[in-house]
Amino acid sequence: MLIAITAFTLMTAALYIVLPFSEIRDTDTPVITFGTTLYGPVGAFAYTIGISLSALGSLNSNVFAIGRLACAAARRGYIPAVFEGDNSAGMSVAEEDRWLKDRMRDRGWPQWIVEIVTGFARVTATKRLDAGVPIYAMLLTALLTTLYIMMGTFRGLLIFIGLLEYFVFTLVVLSLFRLRRHSPPPSHSHSSAGPKPVATVYRTRTLNPVVFCTLSTFLVARGVLVEPTQGVAIVVMLGVGLGVWMWKERKGGGVAERRRTRSGVDF
Repeated sequence: MLIAITAFTLMTAALYIVLPFSEIRDTDTPVITFGTTLYGPVGAFAYTIGISLSALGSLNSNVFAIGRLACAAARRGYIPAVFEGDNSAGMSVAEEDRWLKDRMRDRGWPQWIVEIVTGFARVTATKRLDAGVPIYAMLLTALLTTLYIMMGTFRGLLIFIGLLEYFVFTLVVLSLFRLRRHSPPPSHSHSSAGPKPVATVYRTRTLNPVVFCTLSTFLVARGVLVEPTQGVAIVVMLGVGLGVWMWKERKGGGVAERRRTRSGVDF
């Protein structure tokens, strides 16, 4: 971890030393510009390959991680239960096929849509029911990602995601103070005769979350001042999410896992 942090810090410092601030501000790929400035076309090509490999690794992890977020939202009732991605109902392939057909026909879906949906369900049944791959949730996140890309520019998408991520990161780290206030500290008492227990809870120094929240708040505030439209979009998105959460809380009397039976789950 120390090596990674040191390398990242040195690389960031090198960018600001080699490139003028105006060039960093105006380009979407400062690292490639850095490679071109130092090593010419060969450097640009090498840095491009490195960034591409890093992006592929990040995408590979995000595809499944974001899909699991959709699964968690489905289990809590925020989105339809079909996106849960597991086989908690204990259905076989044939049972799921009959259940899907009955549900869609009862709701008046056209026959061609019924055939497409059930056919896709049969093809992916092994992955979904046996391996627990959240295919439906991954398709949902792919659709939402495509809509985000189509509705804006690459720079706008980066700014929007970056601001929203750091805003959420700040809220998550701020929750640490509430947890420390309402949760008792871990007990380290042990018998003098027995072996000393291994600590299972790590408590970071209070200075660390304070510094992180301060810097994150500065980054978010600066981004909103530079791109106020993105700030409004973030407020709208958070407002919609908060509204859905409050509605579900009042409707269900609290967030709880769905009750599922062998007969299936609701759409």
